[in-house]
This record gives sequence, C-alpha cells and structure tokens, in this order.
Amino acid sequence: MKKHELYTALQQIEPDEHMQERLRQKVIYPQKKRSVLRYITAACLAAACLISVWVVADRNAQQPAPTQAESGAFINSFSIRVYAAERATDDSNAAAVQPDFQLTTLVPQAKIERGKLYTYEDNGKTVSAYEASYGGGQPLTFEVVGDRIKAVTVSSQNGYLTRWDFQLMHEMQESGTYYAAQFTLPADSMTGADQTLPEQFEKLWESGALDAYKNMYFKGKSTELHDYARYSVKRLENGEIEVCFVTEETLAQVHQYGQTVTMRGQAGSNVQWLPQAALDKVMEYPAIPFEELPKDIIILEAEFEDGTIQTKSIQIWFDKDGNTLMQEIA
Repeated sequence: MKKHELYTALQQIEPDEHMQERLRQKVIYPQKKRSVLRYITAACLAAACLISVWVVADRNAQQPAPTQAESGAFINSFSIRVYAAERATDDSNAAAVQPDFQLTTLVPQAKIERGKLYTYEDNGKTVSAYEASYGGGQPLTFEVVGDRIKAVTVSSQNGYLTRWDFQLMHEMQESGTYYAAQFTLPADSMTGADQTLPEQFEKLWESGALDAYKNMYFKGKSTELHDYARYSVKRLENGEIEVCFVTEETLAQVHQYGQTVTMRGQAGSNVQWLPQAALDKVMEYPAIPFEELPKDIIILEAEFEDGTIQTKSIQIWFDKDGNTLMQEIA
C-alpha cells in the first residue's frame, strides 16, 4: 500500500452486503454459536490490512460466567480473545487463538512488510516513498466478550481506528432514515463498457439527463454530488441500477475513524486497527529494524449497564521479522 492512498482507502471502506447480513443475523439470532464473520471486501482487505475489535453478546461463546455478590448484584467482567481469519468466505477456515495476555503472544498472520520504492505527485512536487503493508490481507479480530456491556470505547496511541455500526445502519435503512435519496434507473441507462457505473452516473447527472430524478427525489435537498458523504451506484439482479445517497451527518452516526472510537455493546459493532506510526516509519525509513518500530497501546474501556467501568490495555509491537506481538499491561 502506498502512503498517499492508505488513509483515504481506510476512510472510504464500505462494508459489503455479505458481511452486513451476517452481522444482522448474529444480532437477530444470538443463540447461534459465534463464528468469525467475513471481513470487508477482499479489495479493502488487501488495501487496508486491518485489525478488528468485535463486541459480542453471544450467550454460547466461551466467556466469563456472571457471578453474584451477596447483595444480589452481578459482578461485571469482560475478556478479550483473538481470531486470525483466512480471507476465504467460509468461516470454518478461521483460526481461533486463546492467548494468555499475561505473557507475550505472537499473533499469526499479522505481519508488517516492506515494499518497493515508488513516486507520486503531491501539490505539483514529485515525492519518493516506499510501500508498506500489514497483515498480508489477513484480518486479525479482537473479540470483547461479556454480559450487560452498554458501550466500549477504544483508543490507540500510535494507531488508526475505524468503526462501523452495522446494526444501527440496518435499523436506519429499515426505518427509511439512512439514505437521503434512493432510486433506480432503467437497465439500459448505463451501457458504456469503457467507464465504470459511477463514472457513467456522474456524467449523466452533470449533463442534466437525470433532472427528472433530481426534481422527484431531492426536493429541498442539494443535488451537488460533493455535498454527500457517499453515493453508491450498483446494478441489481434484474438489471436495473440502484443509486443511493448518504449525508455526512448520517454517516457520522454509523462510521467513526481516528485514534478514539466508541461502539455499542452488542454483536455487530466493530473497530479496525491499523499500525499507523509503524507503517509511516517503514515507508519513510525502509531499512529500519522492525523491532525498533513505534509500539502501540490499545485501551478498551467497557461501560456496563449499571454504570460501572472496566479497562484493559494491550501493548502491541513487532519482532525482527515483522511479526505482531502483544501483551496485556496494567
């Protein structure tokens, strides 16, 4: 991955329909045994190379059994498990890891690697940099397991986090509040083989050929494409073309990114992690020993329904071969 593409790719990651449906079923039918879900699309996997944090409300998962004090109040607790998932769509290929976080744990399939030298244009100047990748497209999943969790706040000192709330997205879609506009175009409205569907749509939109749709679906709303956080254009099974617009305000409710994000304490909420500072160093200084790369500390703060808060901290670093190491710290 090239430096000038990396963070743009992260912010533009869109969850694929397969993953959204799997997460939705996980929430609707929590009695089913937990399985590691398919990550985002394969293209984004290869591009972003992320680590994920999942909040799970699965009663059948192996988790700390709730205990009860003499007063009758439950003692809250949560634990963390790690899963190294294959890129295949079949979840049976996902390998579970039960690390002892009191000891240093090597995480399989999570490795930082150097790339080749390349150049790109930045504000009229030619810039040289080195490519760097993490995970080889194999996502790593941190699973937060526990009962009565209201929310989990995740922060990273030297990393980059991004979070999608798939369940809230589905709730908003079903209530009709997610899309600012949603409509279909005839199958033969876009037939160009030399342009993608979004490119063809933008051309038609700017030409005025779709003004009837603007008048019908955008009353009192902007019709400028750049005023929307997302607009998707895809061909349906019946050949028709579906177009959906999402505003910045709506997207901010289901998508966060930066060094601190918060997710609801239910199945389907997730946080992805990228070793930002470490990748930046490899891109800038390709000969730097991996063991000298900046370490990261991820802090997970779980708020329970009774208002109590518990915190766990995980330190992440790399060995001389670029393998990911981690350990829970006080």
